[in-house]
Amino acid sequence: MSQNKRLTEYWDADGPGSGQSGIAASYREPVTADRLVTDGFYQLKDGQSADYGLTLRRFQRKDKSSQLFHNERRYLAHARWVSDGDVNSYVDEHGEAVWELPSAYANFREEFNRWLHQASGTLTRYGYGIGPKAVEIALRALAGKGRYSVENYDLIVCDDAPAVLLGPAGTILIRQHPIHKPDLESQHAAHPVETPAGEMIVEEDKPAILTGIERFARILEQDFGITITDHVSPPRSGTSQHRFAVENFTVDGETIESIAINADGLATLGQCHRDPTDVPVCGGGVVDAPVGDGQYRCSWDGPDEDEEIGTVDKYGRIVVGYEFDWRSTVTGPKKDQACVRVHYLRFKGGIQNEFVRDDSVTDLESTGI
Repeated sequence: MSQNKRLTEYWDADGPGSGQSGIAASYREPVTADRLVTDGFYQLKDGQSADYGLTLRRFQRKDKSSQLFHNERRYLAHARWVSDGDVNSYVDEHGEAVWELPSAYANFREEFNRWLHQASGTLTRYGYGIGPKAVEIALRALAGKGRYSVENYDLIVCDDAPAVLLGPAGTILIRQHPIHKPDLESQHAAHPVETPAGEMIVEEDKPAILTGIERFARILEQDFGITITDHVSPPRSGTSQHRFAVENFTVDGETIESIAINADGLATLGQCHRDPTDVPVCGGGVVDAPVGDGQYRCSWDGPDEDEEIGTVDKYGRIVVGYEFDWRSTVTGPKKDQACVRVHYLRFKGGIQNEFVRDDSVTDLESTGI
């Protein structure tokens, strides 16, 4: 058995794996092999790559005509066979906890606790991490046909690096991928966000979205007179919306208790400029080309009077920010037209009671330098 100081400290500190009886600080000695020797449904593809100081190979299903091939290949794509390299050093650098494996394949869906790397509102799932199906498929590739003995295998979850599945026949890395919300509360994202009503805890990890939530709360307070009081729910399966509890919001005599906004809209709010002079081309400036190392000189005179922050247009949209961008034109797919986007928020209402982001575009002349 190998020992890892970080895993020991993690376990002693009652880390995110708390409540799982199978977690330990020790793990089986890693095995690397040139080929997959188990008599299973999978084989290794030709060719190899290198990452994290390890030599890696991809998997494929032997029977590509099987319906299982189509169901499994997206999960199999997250797995990499380790044919060479110092796995112990990899675990020393990246390992966080030895994670419990279910005792049978049939139990993965109900018993495997998802490991979260990053909550990401721009997905239609909770975030990126290690989920049950990808681990199950990797274990089937490593263990071969039939049942497996769970005591012969260890799963080590890592920081931002792929998880490690260890077994008698070899080692597999499992890359992070979109996952549903973990059942373990300790695996939920939790970031403090400052709002006009005070600090609020949000289940989100992307910095641009966190900044966007702070700005969204201030915009609602200043421009709409609406107070965000709490974070109700993060994006989940089928939606990329954050939902917030609100006060002081009435539409057509009906009190609205919660509102939603798409995570992409929040990310835009987190990246755009409230002060037009902060836009790099305001009054003239140099910007990087959309592709390559070139640079261009562009100039924007600033917003029109009806595009100033806080202005409400004829569509009921309120101006909330500005952003330099490159966009595609109707003549081709390349993003080769310099522009400044004026971003708006408007209340859409409906079943979701959501705010949506719109924009208008001012095209600019660009000169290569």
